[in-house]
Amino acid sequence: MRALGWRSLVVLTPSILGCGETTYDLYEQVDPGLLTSSGGALASATGGAMNQVGSTGGNDGIGGDSADVPVECQASRDPSLTLVRLLSTSSNLCVTQGAATTFRESPGYETTLSPCIEHVSQYWTVRGLSDGSWELRNEGSAMNLDINYSYTADGTPVVLFTPHRLENQRFYILPGASDSFLLAPDNAPWQCVEAVDNSLSIWPCDAQDLAQNFEQISCLGQP
Repeated sequence: MRALGWRSLVVLTPSILGCGETTYDLYEQVDPGLLTSSGGALASATGGAMNQVGSTGGNDGIGGDSADVPVECQASRDPSLTLVRLLSTSSNLCVTQGAATTFRESPGYETTLSPCIEHVSQYWTVRGLSDGSWELRNEGSAMNLDINYSYTADGTPVVLFTPHRLENQRFYILPGASDSFLLAPDNAPWQCVEAVDNSLSIWPCDAQDLAQNFEQISCLGQP
């Protein structure tokens, strides 16, 4: 079932800073113990959230059984967050946790595009942050969508990496063609996430380029 696009997302962004607080103070403190089975969130130009559900089998993040399907699409890290899948408008494939890899000896995952299935490797949560940006966390890996090494050049890979507070894991959600949306990273807001050869990388934003357009769909059923 195809869900609504960016206009349907729910605003979760904190709206008021307390005395002495900064935007940085409001970012989530990540418990390392959660990095094996936590959840995340996804949103739109107005806000939203996504979640994670468990662990996956194999380096490509695909595998497992019915235990990978959450009850009512609830995120494991926060039942108030709803798990969704991210559909590439141009390919009708879903953004998926890819092969395990390392980044300067730190573990992470590649991203890939695969046929949409009911599996934690394709489940995401989108959570609004206090500066109007969004965190997208993969349920299967408990890692965030991340611009590799915070590079800004055309073609920089989009990966999964341990959650942190820096700009390369924060995204602005912009209106795209029709009811879809674009993902512009805070560290390079003129760039947008683009589906290229069944993986993700960043390129100059173009709302009319369907390879940069994404939709959120339910964690259950077919697109």
